[in-house]
Amino acid sequence: MACLRVLIVGAGISGNALAYWLAKQKHTVTVIERHHCLRVNGLQLDLRGLGIEVMKLMGLEEAVRAKCVPEEGMGLVDPTGRKRAFFPANRSGAGAQSITSEFEIMRGDLCQLLTVAAVSKGVKYRFSTGVEAYMEKGSTVEVRLTDGSTQEVDLLVGCDGNASKVRRLMSGGGSLRGGEQDPALVMLPEKIAYYTMDEPMQKNEKYEAWGCVFPGPGKRVMATRRHNSDRIQMYLFVKDPSNGPLSNVKRGDTQEEKAAFIKLFRGCGWRAADAVRALETAAEDFYCQHTGVVKLDSWSRGHVTLVGDAGYGCPPDGFGTSMALVGAYVLAGEINRAQDTKAGGRDMLAVALKAYEETFGPCMKPIVKTYSAQASIFDRIPWTPFTLGLVTNALSIASYLRLDKLALKLMPNERGGWKLPRYEGLINP
Repeated sequence: MACLRVLIVGAGISGNALAYWLAKQKHTVTVIERHHCLRVNGLQLDLRGLGIEVMKLMGLEEAVRAKCVPEEGMGLVDPTGRKRAFFPANRSGAGAQSITSEFEIMRGDLCQLLTVAAVSKGVKYRFSTGVEAYMEKGSTVEVRLTDGSTQEVDLLVGCDGNASKVRRLMSGGGSLRGGEQDPALVMLPEKIAYYTMDEPMQKNEKYEAWGCVFPGPGKRVMATRRHNSDRIQMYLFVKDPSNGPLSNVKRGDTQEEKAAFIKLFRGCGWRAADAVRALETAAEDFYCQHTGVVKLDSWSRGHVTLVGDAGYGCPPDGFGTSMALVGAYVLAGEINRAQDTKAGGRDMLAVALKAYEETFGPCMKPIVKTYSAQASIFDRIPWTPFTLGLVTNALSIASYLRLDKLALKLMPNERGGWKLPRYEGLINP
């Protein structure tokens, strides 16, 4: 098997997972990351369905379980703080996951586990380094890096997130001009703020998540999750109208983003006062996710391709982590398969990249289409006290009658019936 030289841009979930699979096949893999160290910030992630399958194929189940947050389930409160419903986690090991997955883990912990796995296979990392430009030269790609050096590789992979530089380079732009929006990135109106707050665990308190939906004006949801005995996580969801407080805030301008969320949630009820106080005085780990989906004719161009949020976007459905793991696995699997079959004398990587899209596209692309064309959860019901009260009562009844357990038995684990391919040459080289 020919040894490929692969450069992966981004040391996140998808980048580290892909690096592991490719290095396992004895390819020479380098991961570059623009930050000075591995980014272990970020709050709680969950693995579901196909993502769980891939994680197990990587041999990480025991390590992931050891790092899992012991969340027992998620409940609903009303704006006065009265508990109305609770849906326990599915710990059976079978069937679909509930709102709380069997595998809830902090992003930093998962990222570190994947990095350790990749390093164990010989992956090299270069920090404080990004991609500046690239040029295809026949069967190779010459990549110019931000430190002024160049690197010639057989495959360049963008795993650099929703605002991917590699994706913009693929489109021919290289960088955005004068605030011009990336044409491949379709932004959604939903914004999500994440941060943690000091809050010691009380006697008899459990590891539970709670959420509250606030009636208008505005469309706002707040949720808390506990991951250790000293701190809790705060999540603020909002659908921001075109003229809303967040509409003109520059992405990444933390102070302006905080100010907008303070304005949106002040006086809402339940734990809004605590949430606002933390934003005003602390919340150093604050992060605002500007959700969006990526619409491309193809994830690949020449010997350059995309995996994870860089290729699929980050819609607010909670499946981004699992889909990043699956996409990395499928790409590595198709490269292995193309090499095993010698690709009929054709450009092996071109064959593999085409197969990557043909195989994983039926799973991922309908999701992009759905979020681009359909109303979000914020739009599916009128956002009034009356209708939200009806929904709350319905969920309360469902919780009391344990109808969620019946739903779990009826729900498929796969997306639209898509089955995870099994690449024997990748799993058992």
